[in-house]
Amino acid sequence: AYFTLLSTAYGAVVLSLPYLISLTGIILGWIIIIVNGLINLWSLHVLAKVSIKTHTTQFSDAVEKTLGKRWAVLLSLVIIGYCLGTIISYFITLNQFVVAFLESLTLINTQQENDWIDPSSTSYYHTYIIIALMALACYPVSAMKSLSSLRFVSLFGCIAVLYVFLVVVIE
Repeated sequence: AYFTLLSTAYGAVVLSLPYLISLTGIILGWIIIIVNGLINLWSLHVLAKVSIKTHTTQFSDAVEKTLGKRWAVLLSLVIIGYCLGTIISYFITLNQFVVAFLESLTLINTQQENDWIDPSSTSYYHTYIIIALMALACYPVSAMKSLSSLRFVSLFGCIAVLYVFLVVVIE
């Protein structure tokens, strides 16, 4: 849930929003943002009403009570697929950032290497650095006993999204 929320905020807001406004123009871009906000507000209102009427606090329980067991299973599969795609996109993003960082420190030179992602070669050690960094970042989150513990970690995600936003704006 944490990575899904972070990828939504990171991908949709920080990275694609400036691109959207550059393609559509400022006026149409703001109209699209406002309409999207109103649609999100309406969908949250509908979700709150369904939650109250079905006496549920979980989205999957509300889907099961309103649409049936098959739709709840389909929802679970969609969420699992979305989370898997999010994790893969994080690996790709982390890979690009770590490689650029290691190149800036002149620890590696990808221009001289033909296939720097090959993990079977011992000269491509930055692949192992990426795996170690991802494990270091993921383990504390995955070791929590309940999802309510994520409220302490979510501040880190908000700070990271704000930092990326500021870097994009400044650059």
